Amino acid sequence: MDGSLRQCPKCGSVLEEGAQSCGGCGRPMRRSKAAGSGGGARKWMPIAIAAVSGLVFGAVLYFGIDYLNSRPQTPTDQPAATTAPSTAKAPVTAAKPNTAAAPSTQSGIKLEDFAGTWVVSDEEGGEVVLRLNGTKVSGVAGPEKDSRIDLSLEDNGLLKGTITPAGEKPVPLTVELSSDKKKIILTAAPPESEYFVTVAWKQGQGPNQPGGDKTSDAAARVTAVATGLGLDPQKKIKSPTSVFSPDTQAVFLSAETSGVIGDTSVDVKWTLSTGETVSSPTQSIKENAMVGFSLARPAKGWTKGDYRAVVYLNGKESVRADFSVK
Repeated sequence: MDGSLRQCPKCGSVLEEGAQSCGGCGRPMRRSKAAGSGGGARKWMPIAIAAVSGLVFGAVLYFGIDYLNSRPQTPTDQPAATTAPSTAKAPVTAAKPNTAAAPSTQSGIKLEDFAGTWVVSDEEGGEVVLRLNGTKVSGVAGPEKDSRIDLSLEDNGLLKGTITPAGEKPVPLTVELSSDKKKIILTAAPPESEYFVTVAWKQGQGPNQPGGDKTSDAAARVTAVATGLGLDPQKKIKSPTSVFSPDTQAVFLSAETSGVIGDTSVDVKWTLSTGETVSSPTQSIKENAMVGFSLARPAKGWTKGDYRAVVYLNGKESVRADFSVK
């Protein structure tokens, strides 16, 4: 049966196209408007629904955005504020002018106490001339004044720096000032040899200078001297001897003083069998005392032969002690 033919709902007879009534039973047939247009309606229905939905969604979106823009913002709605970099400068505290004089130390010694001309008391003679150079001390030394000195004051009251002989490399140097400020003790420490000590007196005040104070120098002397293999706590010699073996670690010397009534420097210079001279660090005493010194075995070992130790008080030779290595 053709799908386009219709049947009578009453008798089931096939209705001819366009028939107004059933040919079998005579029932009148009328076309429904809905039936006649049903196909078109179903065709445009989805498009109409989509259009209506779009209009509704657009209206909701428009009025929703307008509402959000018009209502007051709460702190959580506001965008995070961007902190601009601060261009304000930190307050500057003006530095106080340095009105202090030359630096002083806990010992009461000041930089200017070292300034002046100092006369060397050993046999080589010469002078040490020191002058202030800002917060430092500079100067010259030696018989020809051809050694340059550069020093600065330490907290312990010592000057430390270098001495540079003409044409040579700088050598570490320490300068100590006596408590009466009349003399200085210079200790140089060459990197490749034994250190040596030099005593220099303030010009016009040394015991061997015209008009100098000779009070302590006149009476002070060494009354006994000895050499040996060690020193006891009283600075007396242990195992006295004047003959030492080549494997001896050190030679010790003890000297007993008398007539000391003020600041007195005690020095020892050792003359080796090779003719080389080595100085021990200066010791200062203010009254009669036993003083001890030592000479360590040279780096190349002892050379067999005769040796001599000379004890000086205030830079003046007082006594000698001879010994040997065999």
